[in-house]
Amino acid sequence: ITVAFLMYALGATPTELGIVFSIGFGVAAGLAQIPGGKVADKFGSKPVIAVCTLISTPLLLLQPLSTNVFQFALILGLIGFIGSLSTPAYFAWIANLIGTEKRGKGYGFTSAAFGAGAIIGPIIGSFTWTLLEPNHFLPFAAATIPFFLTLPFIISIRNVEET
Repeated sequence: ITVAFLMYALGATPTELGIVFSIGFGVAAGLAQIPGGKVADKFGSKPVIAVCTLISTPLLLLQPLSTNVFQFALILGLIGFIGSLSTPAYFAWIANLIGTEKRGKGYGFTSAAFGAGAIIGPIIGSFTWTLLEPNHFLPFAAATIPFFLTLPFIISIRNVEET
């Protein structure tokens, strides 16, 4: 839905699309990873994952309120930064939950789950965009639902001593 919004609602060019996603995901993720690891070490993986999800998910609702590509890029960059702060916490959490003997399998399942989301998400997003057009807000609101649904799951997983 982000590409559709940028193209159809904001009239973004292919170059602008590339810049927006490079900043929103690439630069933001690169800047967030090291401090994200330090924050996870200080506060624990589970709280960092929960807080990052709680903060970044509502920000998705600001995207369709953007009136130009620059505003959209700033919001996407903020979402990307906050979301990427939790990436080191996910890896640490998996390592602590699974232990060394099944770590590869755990990372494999995690990567497969993220991959499945990357496959299914755009399909659902495009159907949602088409179904709800011309309302630009509702597809973004619908996109927040899976993120909020992960919170009870995150909270319910047992804590493990972090090393």
